Amino acid sequence: MWGITSNDMDNLRKTIDNFFKNKYSRREYFAIQHEFEKGETNQPFLNELEKQWNEIRKEDLNDFDQNSVWGRIVRQIEFRKTGVVKNVHFWNQLQRVAAILFLPLLLGSIFYFLVSSPKNEGISLVKINCPTGARTEFQLPDGSKGVLNSKSTLEYATNFINKRVVHLTGEAFFSVVKSQGEKFNVLTDRINVEVLGTKFSVMSYKDQSNEEVVLKSGSVKVFGIKKNEPLSLLVPDQQFTLDKDKNQFFVKKVNANALTSWVDGKLDVDNERFEDVAKRLSRWYDVQIEIEGAKLKEYRYYGTFENEPLNEVLRLLSITAPIKYHEIKRVQYKDGSFSKRKIILQTDEKRMNHFNN
Repeated sequence: MWGITSNDMDNLRKTIDNFFKNKYSRREYFAIQHEFEKGETNQPFLNELEKQWNEIRKEDLNDFDQNSVWGRIVRQIEFRKTGVVKNVHFWNQLQRVAAILFLPLLLGSIFYFLVSSPKNEGISLVKINCPTGARTEFQLPDGSKGVLNSKSTLEYATNFINKRVVHLTGEAFFSVVKSQGEKFNVLTDRINVEVLGTKFSVMSYKDQSNEEVVLKSGSVKVFGIKKNEPLSLLVPDQQFTLDKDKNQFFVKKVNANALTSWVDGKLDVDNERFEDVAKRLSRWYDVQIEIEGAKLKEYRYYGTFENEPLNEVLRLLSITAPIKYHEIKRVQYKDGSFSKRKIILQTDEKRMNHFNN
């Protein structure tokens, strides 16, 4: 089994350094994973991990309590000798670091260790969370890679190699490797997406009216989740859309590169209802956005925003669509914290006719 020993400090530093720079190899992934799974703590490994941790730029983490979280990581590592940690209260904070440093593999290994134990005879789950307003890269045990979008969760069993199945809530882009004909399945609330090796995205937010699959290369099969009935076979540049309210689906030709551009930090809106656009902006910028008026909710919008701050996006929206907006003053609570930023969008009736013509 691959592992990192205290007698090979050069390789130890290089392996951990590669993880923090997102330049790890498959071999280095298993080496790191082994350190979190084995029975005793490798102190040199922990020392090097702490050294890299301390070099994180604090200005990138805002109010993140770095020392406190590190202390809890160490305590959880030591705790594995006595039992299973059932509640990981600092997981969301760890994911904030992952979103900044692109360390989902490392943190995924930490989480795997925390929720599983040799004392557990059942199959444990690995869970990767992407916090609101961020994106998180991940790599699965079979070598498949991907990116989780804002406010998304990916789960899979620790026996993943034997059965390549993941459960998705939110949105994710997958680059799946072929594995001796073994199928790869993405399960959501309503659909089962089955592939062998391809690149595609799946969107299944609980507050969205649609579930979507966009195929970039290869082919995918889409099944209904309840009866596993076949629904569609997609070819590249096709989008499968399931209307959850009407329980109806359709397939259309799209520009897959544009619709998966969020992976590279772009927000691409292609003929979407403004209500759905507002939900995407809310997740993307971690802000509360409300729309006043049914007319504006149903308004269809096109546009692309690339690494733009929210204020600039709102300004551009007010120029390119019949809307006006204002921000609600934030309230400071007794504990010193502030209420979430809130934006109200309204129809600009004076300009509506101009955009309808």
